[in-house]
Amino acid sequence: MSNLIIFTIASVWWVLTETDGISQGLGIHYYSIATVVSSAVLYIGLVALKKKRMEA
Repeated sequence: MSNLIIFTIASVWWVLTETDGISQGLGIHYYSIATVVSSAVLYIGLVALKKKRMEA
């Protein structure tokens, strides 16, 4: 959840500081992809830890 908040704030900052529309769009896409990737890594890590805990 904190990833979503941090990347949303970063996206808003990017839109406010960049003047070029293409750069703004690419920045939003970059942060969206980063949100998905970091959430996937976190999810996979939590599943692995849960699986390891269940085996012990």
